[in-house]
Formats: sequence, C-alpha cells, structure tokens
Amino acid sequence: MGLISECLAAVLVVPGLGESSHWSNQWSEQMLSVAGLLVLDADGINGLAASPEGWRWLLKRQGPTWLTPHAAEFARLFPDCGSRDALERAISAARCSGCCILLEGAHSVLADPSGAAAVLTGTTPRVARTGLGDLIAGFATG
Repeated sequence: MGLISECLAAVLVVPGLGESSHWSNQWSEQMLSVAGLLVLDADGINGLAASPEGWRWLLKRQGPTWLTPHAAEFARLFPDCGSRDALERAISAARCSGCCILLEGAHSVLADPSGAAAVLTGTTPRVARTGLGDLIAGFATG
C-alpha cells in the first residue's frame, strides 16, 4: 500500500480476510500506515485477536480506529473485559485501546477512548442477527 495508504481517507477490513495468519503476514504493517480512519469488523477483528500483539497492536496506530465487534469477537479481542455489562466492557476496551468501540447487539453500545458512551435503545433482539454490524461498519467508514 505504501504511498497510497497515506492518501486513503478510510479503510474497512471485514469478512473475507480469511485465515487469521493473514493479519500478521500481510495486513498488520500496512494497516499501521493508513493515516485515515481504519474500521475493523469480523475477520479484521478475529485476525487481530489471533495475532501475537492482540489489541495492543491498536496502540501503534497513528490515525483513528473503530472496532465493530459482536459479543464473541469482542471476547476474543478483549478477553479481560468480559465480566461486566456491555456498557462497562465497551468503555473499558475503548479506553485501553484508544479506539472507538461499537459493541454490536440487540442494544449496541458505542464508546470512545474518553469514556463517553451511548447505548442504542428502542431496538429488538433481531437487530443482532440481521447483518446490522456490516451495515454499521460500512456506514462508519463512509
């Protein structure tokens, strides 16, 4: 990516990345150099969770980063943030990683590194199963 990555306004890494080894072998260093917004969803999150650095890789990023995990992806990436409610877990992960976290679910939680957070209410449990995460990741990247 090189020079191109310096010009990108945003990059979205979602399903289709495949094997977790690809994160370490192909994507990790390239994604560090993206100056614009980096949004990780699905395989981007799973690959990062399987990498030796895990979420600590996020601390190397210079540009803004958003993560849009569902509960299982969140647990893989942030295993030490799992004993509290979704709001507290998202805030804790956002603070330690320096990223905005959108923890998907029936009542998704959005948290930023400052500790500010919001819970999406007035939704239904079906929201967690309809591909809303892909939509939100695309919307955030746009």
